[in-house]
Amino acid sequence: MKIFTIWLLMSFISVSAACFAPVALAQAKPADASVETIEGYKSYLQTRVMRNYFPPKCSSPGPTEVAFSIERNGGVTCVRLKKSSGCPLYDMAALQAVERAVPYRSLPEDRANLNVAVNFDMGKIWKKKSVVSILNAPLAKIDTTPKTKSADLLTQPRTVKNLCQALRDADFARAQMDISGIPQEGKNLLVRILFRQIENMLEAPGMKDSDSITIVLDKTVYLKADSRAKLHEASKPVIEILKARKSNAELKTNQEFLSALANFFEAVDRDAVYE
Repeated sequence: MKIFTIWLLMSFISVSAACFAPVALAQAKPADASVETIEGYKSYLQTRVMRNYFPPKCSSPGPTEVAFSIERNGGVTCVRLKKSSGCPLYDMAALQAVERAVPYRSLPEDRANLNVAVNFDMGKIWKKKSVVSILNAPLAKIDTTPKTKSADLLTQPRTVKNLCQALRDADFARAQMDISGIPQEGKNLLVRILFRQIENMLEAPGMKDSDSITIVLDKTVYLKADSRAKLHEASKPVIEILKARKSNAELKTNQEFLSALANFFEAVDRDAVYE
């Protein structure tokens, strides 16, 4: 019996080694193995960055271009906006894609570092064209977009006050960026929900469901009756313009509509009271 037990144990060890050895080898393979050529590395870089790129739903005036330096071990330094799209939401999404993809694979052996630029041109990307270029000049000396209004907004605090100011400035793209950073709680959450409803109306061609604002206010749980009545009254100018509009796109730059929207959100921030 003792001999049989020893034989059984030895058999189990042999079978286990045979079964699990390939897994161990696979795990031991370095995850950051270098891509052999620069062209191969460019292709890898494009795939990795685009897998981490999550652009906003709104349309972009143009492509963003981001420049950065990759170190020998795949680390990244000097990430900067080389060309603004004109929309802060797209600029932020592009910068985040580059940073989110770190660390990259190690560079080819003949490279100590690599300065690159990625052009977030979706037309080229869909056609499977290269959007990664090698920058020969040192990154510090490359001409870059000056610190623009778009770049300044990346670090600006997100509040209902700033959201309303963006709307009064007729800067809908800035308002979209502000709403994304507003906390999801209390009055702020109600402002976010209402903004998203209106945003969806403007993004969907032919959509005229202006009653959705009324529905949101009616279905908001624990909103006091007198507070609900005040918000319904404050929403009327917005709803009237939505019902009278001829197209959705025109409202993104319509000063009367955006000012009415700012007044409505200020009323929500001031008058929304929960039971």
